[in-house]
Amino acid sequence: MIPPLVPIAVAYLLGVLVASSLSLIPSIPFVVGLSGVLTSLTARSHRRVSLIALLVLWVCIGMLRTTSWLSVPPSHVRFLVRPEPEPVLVHGVVVDDPVELFSPNEPERHVCVVRTIHVRTQDGWRVATGLLRARLQRPRLTLAYGDEVLLEGAWSSVRGPGNPGQFDWRAALARQRIHVLLSVEPHHGVVRLHTGHGRWWFRALYTLRHRLEALITEHFSAYHAGLLRSLLLGQRMALDEDLKQAFIETGTMHLLVISGFNVGLIAGLLELILRIAGFPLRLRLVTSALALFG
Repeated sequence: MIPPLVPIAVAYLLGVLVASSLSLIPSIPFVVGLSGVLTSLTARSHRRVSLIALLVLWVCIGMLRTTSWLSVPPSHVRFLVRPEPEPVLVHGVVVDDPVELFSPNEPERHVCVVRTIHVRTQDGWRVATGLLRARLQRPRLTLAYGDEVLLEGAWSSVRGPGNPGQFDWRAALARQRIHVLLSVEPHHGVVRLHTGHGRWWFRALYTLRHRLEALITEHFSAYHAGLLRSLLLGQRMALDEDLKQAFIETGTMHLLVISGFNVGLIAGLLELILRIAGFPLRLRLVTSALALFG
């Protein structure tokens, strides 16, 4: 017996592949998907027809998701940037929680995603929309989610893979609707104009995350704190070389990033705690789903 989610996953992936290969406007998969919904509702007596219509719906959902990655308005920043770095001044809002990016071969950097409002290039100020990934080297000003900022730096488009089979960083960022990189060096300017933009529930979640970081750092040694922050929060931390080598030799380096395995560990822990607390099955499922989403 085929698990019921397998055909749905295959149909969704088929939609992603089709939309990645063809230039489609979002209205086409939307209309086809809506037709699939109506067909499924009106053909309940014909089980096979209803199932096919539902699979068509999931194909269209995959197509819509992909076209939303690829379709951008004319004012998008991707049309203003070039492959070579160029000086720019960006006015925008931080739309995620800035994180420390540790690399043994690079100086300390912080990374955040900024939703642009205006940019100033050699041609002057202009309205610009879209997201960019900013890397700030040893920032003099610690940024947070919801900060309205002015960032001076050099921006460029995301380069594709240089060799066949190499990881496609450009496609990975495009799936997050990020098409531009911004590098802010120590001699560049960083100014916070206002705070408090964004949604309150994201601010609450990020506040909780920072509290967890502080608790881990306070109650564990640097050796264990780096490991816990990598496992639980997906942060790239400086790990002990012997510990890192042990992960490499056992083929378990993937545990140091947030993956399905980590989510499974948290889900199992939540299930155990809620079951001991006497929660019924349905309430356990809903509570665990909300906690995992957070």
